[in-house]
Amino acid sequence: MKEHTRFRVALVTALVLAAAALALLAVLLSPAQRSKRKLYLGQKYLEQLNYEDAILAFRDAVRIDPNNADACAALGNAWYLRAQSEDDPYLAEAWRNQALEAYENALKLDPDRSDAKEMRDRIRREEKDAEDGASPEKVTPAPSAPAAVTPTPAPTAPPTVTTAPTVTPTQAPTPVPEPETLPESELRARFRDAASGTEIYFLYGDYDCDGTFEAYGLTGDPWDFGYENVNVYFVYPDGEVTLIRSGLHGDARFYTILSGEHPLYRVGEDGPRFFSFEQTAGGSGSTSFIFGVRDGDPYEPDISGKVMDFHEMETGAFVTSGSDFSNGHTYYDIFWYYDRSDGQFYRQ
Repeated sequence: MKEHTRFRVALVTALVLAAAALALLAVLLSPAQRSKRKLYLGQKYLEQLNYEDAILAFRDAVRIDPNNADACAALGNAWYLRAQSEDDPYLAEAWRNQALEAYENALKLDPDRSDAKEMRDRIRREEKDAEDGASPEKVTPAPSAPAAVTPTPAPTAPPTVTTAPTVTPTQAPTPVPEPETLPESELRARFRDAASGTEIYFLYGDYDCDGTFEAYGLTGDPWDFGYENVNVYFVYPDGEVTLIRSGLHGDARFYTILSGEHPLYRVGEDGPRFFSFEQTAGGSGSTSFIFGVRDGDPYEPDISGKVMDFHEMETGAFVTSGSDFSNGHTYYDIFWYYDRSDGQFYRQ
């Protein structure tokens, strides 16, 4: 009977802690801030004339925060510039229609937005010119142009001019400022204010090589084997703190061992960085948890929590350990390669 009572108390306690963790996560996450970060990423793609990735980033910004008029207008700019670079007239028309819809969405949120009005009216004039048989002039953004350039209508050329006049943009959409990047000491202070438990590690670096520095912070409860109830926090460059994982000890009461300096692993000379730690019950087996950053947000590769003894060799190769019980208890190396296109590790 006592065992049953203790089980019920433990279950209720676990449910309360889980609810508290979810509440903390809801407070720490800010859709407006996440949308702003995606908006900034899309502008970087647009500066590189990478329209497809810019559109995906701006779509994410709108999805995260549907009330973000800046994101809607930026999405319209990306669609419009993509249409301007398209040789297929049918595809170009489809992209312009997408741009028109995005501009109209921006104006629903902010009816006084002048850049969205100007571009919406421009597209409508182009559609009318096309119906009348006139060829609309093509605006080609310069490689060094700002993320979202809004051209003005081209002047009407005199009949004697044989070359198309140059269209010079005179008004750009409201630029989105770069996300605030705080120094390491301030990010650590923000982490300590938001975190609970004993601080284990604070790992600061430019994980996704985008020029801004973020950090992971780990806390836990000291134990004979190291730490249990480990929490993993991510600290964005602007100081926003997000709880990624909590209570990493498992049903078998595993204990997390963290030893050594744990440098950040890196893919090649210019590739992304990762860190990992091993969760173990003190026996011969363990589980590797791996964390990195992709497109400005924290993530775990698919192999995280599924492999053992993840580490980087001096040659730069990534290795985990496998075990064989057929003839005693032996270990062998499993080699992995990192695919930059999707941010995942694959077995060689």
